[in-house]
Amino acid sequence: MDSNTFDVIGSFAIAVGTFALAGVTAYFSHNYRTRLRLDLASARLEAFGRLFEISGLAAPTRLAQAGERGVLTVEERDRLYEDLTSWYYQKGNGMLLEGPTRDAYLKAKRNLTCDVGKIDPPSAWQALCTDFQHDPREDSEMLRALLSMRQLSLLRSQLKAELAIFGNPFTGSLTNHEVEFLKACGIDLDKPPWAHASARPRRTEKIERLTSEDKPLSLPEPSFRPSSTS
Repeated sequence: MDSNTFDVIGSFAIAVGTFALAGVTAYFSHNYRTRLRLDLASARLEAFGRLFEISGLAAPTRLAQAGERGVLTVEERDRLYEDLTSWYYQKGNGMLLEGPTRDAYLKAKRNLTCDVGKIDPPSAWQALCTDFQHDPREDSEMLRALLSMRQLSLLRSQLKAELAIFGNPFTGSLTNHEVEFLKACGIDLDKPPWAHASARPRRTEKIERLTSEDKPLSLPEPSFRPSSTS
């Protein structure tokens, strides 16, 4: 064979080798990215599960069982703030929170202990106080506790949405202060798990629902959830 033939064969071999190498590289790159996604999903499931557990101290079922007496105490709100802060830094858990979910975490945590004038967003506090005919410039342990319990409940629902764990469809509706909180966090109410709830009329809080000891509250958690209440 002449030199031109060898050149053609050599060029073809190089092209085949390059193509094969590109295929092998793409295969391993795809597998690596897939493995990273699986590892990230596993890490988020573990971290979010722990956050779900910590915030369970503020479960709305406390209100259903004991009415006003079931709201978080000041000491419990302080404890939750510390536990949520510790969770954020342990194993880099905070890095696993993204976008609106991170905003919901930060706002809900801050609102546990901040001064009443620094509640974020102010419109959520204003809406809650309007329902209870309370002056928003004045603090109220009961209303502050109720606000935090609802916001942590919303956070848990958002965590489940991040992991695509919805459970049974939520058939209730959101209150005005819950809507204000979600919007302030940049959460799209037209997407699951909020779309069904946001299509319904908003609920209003009634002071007698919290103060009647013989009529325990039945407050559905604003989320998609499994058979057990979050």
